[in-house]
Amino acid sequence: MGRKEGHESPALWRMAFEFIDKLNQMKHLNDVLRASSSVAHDFGFDAIALVDIPSKTADIPFKVLIDDVPAGWIDHYTEHKYAEKDPILRWSVTTGLPFEWSEARHVQAHSDEGRVVMQRAADFGMRHGFSLSVRHSDAPMNCLSMASTAKPHIDATTKPLLHLMSTYAIMRAHVLRTARPVFPELSPREREVLTWVAIGKTSDDIADTLGLTSRTVVAHITNASRKLGALNRTHAVAKAATFGLINI
Repeated sequence: MGRKEGHESPALWRMAFEFIDKLNQMKHLNDVLRASSSVAHDFGFDAIALVDIPSKTADIPFKVLIDDVPAGWIDHYTEHKYAEKDPILRWSVTTGLPFEWSEARHVQAHSDEGRVVMQRAADFGMRHGFSLSVRHSDAPMNCLSMASTAKPHIDATTKPLLHLMSTYAIMRAHVLRTARPVFPELSPREREVLTWVAIGKTSDDIADTLGLTSRTVVAHITNASRKLGALNRTHAVAKAATFGLINI
């Protein structure tokens, strides 16, 4: 989208408010993902993700709520525990303001691990990005990030628009999440892993079948169990089957 011409601003703001109206009508996190992903693409981004920012002091784990990112990135990110080293997550907590990833370079400069995270993101086609964090009184702090290979055009008009729409997307996801829907939403990978658990496969077996590490498989089971409010993997399978999330 070309956004340098001033006469385009009213149209862009109308688009933003239409997006917000749609969000207010949505009932599922996947709907928020699809709408947010579509808007991100309109602004020149190829990928989007909304996550819980981890906190060791508050015992809050890293968790992906919605994502539309290059295949393999979430598994790679989780396996290598990048959330503990990610300069984008660190700066989002520090600044509290929306920012382009280039604005967090000084954070990367102080950490070899941070530079590795950003280089691997670039290898997956996410070299440039825009991120925003939001704090909640009753839930973990969230960070929404949009990324792309080429640098999108972000100016004095588009930045506040991205800020507004990103904030509403995070808040709508928060409302849907804390409403505790009867049917929890599991990611495709979480459903796939639980399906293998249901037929008696061990974590090692599943890892070999899916080409993952056992640690990543366990992480998926743990996340699925948390979403389902399950006490263990067997309980998680039972709940997922009851909700129709997996077929056994």
